[in-house]
Amino acid sequence: LESYLFRRVILNQPTNAYNKFFPSLHSDIRKVLKNTQRYSDVFQSIIVNQKNRLVFPDDGSFKEALLKRDLYTEVKKERLKYLLDRLNNYNSNKEYFDTLKNDTITIEHVMPQSLTREWKLELGDDYKEVHERFLHKLGNLSLTGYNVEYSNKSFGEKKICENGFSNCQIRMNKSISEMEHWRKIEMENRGISLADRALEIWSKPISDITDILEHDTLTLSSELDDFTGKKFVKLY
Repeated sequence: LESYLFRRVILNQPTNAYNKFFPSLHSDIRKVLKNTQRYSDVFQSIIVNQKNRLVFPDDGSFKEALLKRDLYTEVKKERLKYLLDRLNNYNSNKEYFDTLKNDTITIEHVMPQSLTREWKLELGDDYKEVHERFLHKLGNLSLTGYNVEYSNKSFGEKKICENGFSNCQIRMNKSISEMEHWRKIEMENRGISLADRALEIWSKPISDITDILEHDTLTLSSELDDFTGKKFVKLY
């Protein structure tokens, strides 16, 4: 359920169909549940096999949205911070570091929103294009409790300053501190790495129950596009 809802958040999918889907979900499961099936398996199958406005986004669509959307400006900050928190703590054998309950920890742009002379030199001749393209993308975003202190310091300074990337509590900053430069290729590669991690965290389950959603049930109050491409099987 979390994977379903969060993938749809990242893809900016509509939520106005939820009020018809979720209230009847339990009864829909009970209608088709057989003695040999687990409740959770039927629930999973129904979620996975939704179509049209309630579709469960596939891996390709989810990854593409994570990489191509300007997440900082297009996703609500609490949801973006949740995304970064889960990425930060994923698959770690260390104690969970809850950044969501810590108001001092905020979203950090590694490449800052205002470029200094040092940053322009760091990014290269096409710094304007790189800045515009990657500023708010996943690969350039992290978490920090020292946003003001970092400000628009150079990449080298952000790594070694007090509480910098190399010695802070945020685990995902460790890999940033190991980079020699912070340019287009580093932002691209980090974005891909984090997106792949997100596919594991918010995975799409595979359902082996295929016979429970043979037909959709539509009513006169359904949206017009819900009828597109459908054939009437039964009318009652």
